[in-house]
Amino acid sequence: MPLITTRSNASARGLGGLITFGTSIPVDSDFESITTHAVTSATTSITFSSIAGTYKHLQIRGILLASNAYPEPKLKINGGGTANTYNTNFWYSANGADAVAGSDRASGFAVIGGNRGDTTYPHSFLINIPDYANTNKFKHGYIMSAMPKNNGDRIAYQAAFSHETTSAITSIEITVGVGNINANSHFALYGINA
Repeated sequence: MPLITTRSNASARGLGGLITFGTSIPVDSDFESITTHAVTSATTSITFSSIAGTYKHLQIRGILLASNAYPEPKLKINGGGTANTYNTNFWYSANGADAVAGSDRASGFAVIGGNRGDTTYPHSFLINIPDYANTNKFKHGYIMSAMPKNNGDRIAYQAAFSHETTSAITSIEITVGVGNINANSHFALYGINA
């Protein structure tokens, strides 16, 4: 059944005629939804578990509402790790100011976003983890996130991380260092076949 239909089967002028009503919007079949988490009550973490090694890459999309303005969102692979098993190199910019760069190697997790945020506006992020099932090399990933604040601040964060183990990734935990992940937060895990 078409996604959007009209009686006159008119084109979408607002979309520059790219979509004709009565037709379906194409979906890239290389992305397959594995599972989602819709948070209904406050929690300290969510976990994607029993991840099969049948895909080429993984992607996580998240909308995080936190109970603390400085939630320090984190990612843990296969139950965590110890200091020096993760290395996160990052940069962020607030309100168009000069970017700040740094790294974190002393933690048992990858840093998803900066420790600034807001309890009203969601922190959104996208994480790509290529070649997650390969047992011959360390795991690594790329993070893009945005953290708006109620006072008008906008923070852009990008990072690359490595997890220095050759084990295939079978579980991914998203947690916060301070406070909780509030209700109405959403997380989705996709497998990429290409």
